[in-house]
Amino acid sequence: MQKQAVLFIATTLVTGVIAIYLWFQLQAERQLTARLQPHVYPVELLPDTTAAQPDAAPSVATSAVRPAQPSQPTPQPNSPAIACNASPNHVLDQLMPGYRRSLLPRRLELQALNYPDIGEELGLSQAETTVLLDLLQQQATLLAGVPNDYTGGDELFRQEIDRAGKEIRRMQAAELEALLGSGRFQRWQEYQPTLNARREVARLPMKEMPLTAEQSRSLVTTIIAERRNAGTNAQSRSALPDSRARLEQEERDLQAMEASNARVLQAARTYLSERQLATVAQAMASQVKSANNRLQALRRQLEGDGRR
Repeated sequence: MQKQAVLFIATTLVTGVIAIYLWFQLQAERQLTARLQPHVYPVELLPDTTAAQPDAAPSVATSAVRPAQPSQPTPQPNSPAIACNASPNHVLDQLMPGYRRSLLPRRLELQALNYPDIGEELGLSQAETTVLLDLLQQQATLLAGVPNDYTGGDELFRQEIDRAGKEIRRMQAAELEALLGSGRFQRWQEYQPTLNARREVARLPMKEMPLTAEQSRSLVTTIIAERRNAGTNAQSRSALPDSRARLEQEERDLQAMEASNARVLQAARTYLSERQLATVAQAMASQVKSANNRLQALRRQLEGDGRR
């Protein structure tokens, strides 16, 4: 009888402990649910990507990432605009509006570095330039998902990647033409071949001895003239048969870069000061060093593969 009493008491104690533990777990779950509730968004907040698009673009452009109370750009002749409501950026803006607005100035600053003088060259107002830069960032985000240097051996994958890249670029060109209008889109196409040279000049560390507008234009013109055929002469890495062939191409490219830089510096002596020229030369030497580091890494990789 005494043993049964002890067993009953022990069972009661264990049951009580378990009940208390479960009660605390329930309270913790309720607190967690209460904390997460403000972050649960209804589906209606997400953009309806299946809705039919209008045949004609609206006459007023609105950036998918909107600064607080943005000013509307004045409509220009032949410059209709489009809204990109189904973009990845738009979804994030819906879910984190305050945080995303705080990032907008920095994002636009970076985009302005990627597209130097774009507003001036296309005749855009500041508000119109903001809309264009935001669309270009959205397009770059989408295109980043397509490999641009596929080196795998599956020909089917290569064909899929090639088709996807062409189709995305076609759609993005149509978006830009709808946004800019035919006249400005033509100027955008003329701006494109100068973009790499403009970026190279815009990113030079010239704060202590800044280039004048005339010097910048002259240097851009020099670089474009020197490297006009670089795109057509450079062989695609993905088209090369193996790593050894890519290494040899990298070596040729490095030699060509050094020779091209020397010719640019020689031409720039006529309109840059000695200090400005030295800064440009230092920036070019840094580019050559980075290219050489990539070359050495590829060479070490090939040597490692050969020893296996």
